Amino acid sequence: MTVVVALACVAAVVVGVVGVVGVALSRRGGGANGAGLNYRGTFYHLSSAEVRPDVLGDVVGDDVPFQDTSIQLRQIEGVDVDTAVAGFVPAYPGTGTTAAVAWLLLSPDADLAADPWGSAELARVVLPAARPTQSR
Repeated sequence: MTVVVALACVAAVVVGVVGVVGVALSRRGGGANGAGLNYRGTFYHLSSAEVRPDVLGDVVGDDVPFQDTSIQLRQIEGVDVDTAVAGFVPAYPGTGTTAAVAWLLLSPDADLAADPWGSAELARVVLPAARPTQSR
């Protein structure tokens, strides 16, 4: 019984330390979480925002690893690649598209990826935000 209690205490301490280290890394930018990919040594967060087709620029990455596949990345006209790129990725619920794949925005800035409509620079290059459906 004493051994079981001791092992449980050790496990709780290890879990606590791992959690604190993870939070510290994510707050200082040393780690990343959520969907995204590494591009040029930087983690780019996946947005639910679809990039307008008429602002897709040159290819800046081919066969970039993403989840269990690889995708193409394109520059967005008028936007520096250090701010955001477009990735041809499988669409998921919440993107507002019915297509199987779409050009979604990716940004190294998690806040910009979460709300590109809040940025004057990015709001002009993404499609309007999908409106949630209301049920009665």
